[in-house]
Amino acid sequence: MKLSKYLMLGTLSCYALTGCIGSDSSSSTVVGGEAYIPFVETGGTIAGTHESLLKTDGTQAGTVLVYDPSVTDNQSVYINSLTSLGNFIYFEKTIDESSIFNLSSTKTYNQLDITTSNTPTILSSYSNQLFSNIGSIKVGNKVFEYYLEFVTTTPFHSEIVLKEYDSLGVVTDHTTTFSSYQMQSVAIPIVIGTDIYFAADAMTSGFIKFDTTTGAATHIAITGEQTVAFSYNGTTLYAYTYYGNQTTENLYSYDTLTGTLNPTPLQSGIVMETKNYNIPENNGYLISSDQTNLIAFNTNSATSTPLGSCINSQLLYNDSTDAYIACYQTTDTNIIKVDLSTTTPTATTYGTAYLVDADEHAWVNSELYFFGQDTSYSNRGLWFINPTTDLPESIVFSNTTDEIGSLHHLTELNGELIFSARNNTLGENHLYNFNPTSNVLTELY
Repeated sequence: MKLSKYLMLGTLSCYALTGCIGSDSSSSTVVGGEAYIPFVETGGTIAGTHESLLKTDGTQAGTVLVYDPSVTDNQSVYINSLTSLGNFIYFEKTIDESSIFNLSSTKTYNQLDITTSNTPTILSSYSNQLFSNIGSIKVGNKVFEYYLEFVTTTPFHSEIVLKEYDSLGVVTDHTTTFSSYQMQSVAIPIVIGTDIYFAADAMTSGFIKFDTTTGAATHIAITGEQTVAFSYNGTTLYAYTYYGNQTTENLYSYDTLTGTLNPTPLQSGIVMETKNYNIPENNGYLISSDQTNLIAFNTNSATSTPLGSCINSQLLYNDSTDAYIACYQTTDTNIIKVDLSTTTPTATTYGTAYLVDADEHAWVNSELYFFGQDTSYSNRGLWFINPTTDLPESIVFSNTTDEIGSLHHLTELNGELIFSARNNTLGENHLYNFNPTSNVLTELY
């Protein structure tokens, strides 16, 4: 993980293991038996993409438009980072304006009362996109919005802005709690119990623990080292750091119960690269790329097992014993399943299909669904890993032969799959429901 690769910062995703790494939801949120999900369609004549917010119970009659942002013809609008709490939906809205003379973005963090209004309240607005690392985390009955604000006074650095919203929508600003710390603009926070851990840069060093029950912040120093990724196993936090001019990588362990940092690194010199920013853990193994191979690092023995070619990795799903990983190669993105049920990790590379977009996937009825294509770069559409054959398989709908592509916001709802996609046969955008039992595709909107 090199810092220069992650300067374009935006909404981040949560990949829950036994808690939360990153922001809480990147594409949808489920309240009761209903999903709030963005609907992707053609937008302005220049920018081209327009997302509105729909609510659906999985039926056509139960699917309604909740919020449709008003934008001009040369603007694209995106809705993401959805989180629900009480009667409120929180989300980020991005407006990209593109023309011959102008290219700019505006982001807002919004609160929508789903019981009374279709008009969201703007909670925050971000004008400096390059140095704003925006996300949200749900901890218990609170939602925390955070972003990094670049400070242009010497020495140049980033400071965190942190706001808390309770179930009634009441806001508490914790920004001043962090005013004395310089924060790392690459790593995203991680939650263990009721504490959120934020990464500090090399000047402050180490990381900051924020207690969501008391509002207090505690600095855990690792002198001269900046934290660039987190992971954890139970109550043990792992901090992956750079020392010096990004020349030495270290992995430290921190006991969250006693508040004790082990000053001796578990390992030094092993690169741990992941597009999730934070590093997934399963059965005591940290899974990442060393920029050549996918590796499983045993936190008990401090040894690494190579698992196959992988320039960069991204967690798709973690179950009790298997981790499904997207492995980025020079031109293609494969899926690798890592079996961590035995003392020696093993990996299966699914070589008959590629991911089109690794962000577009969902776990439904213990099966991985994804936006994929075959190795000839055709048959782009909905795929899944068939549990019987343990192979990737393109979905054949039982009720239509229309070509369904450009899948977005794949969401599990009541054992079925909801997603936004384009019907290339008809040239139309729709919200769909896919029933994995019958293979029936239903147009919802």
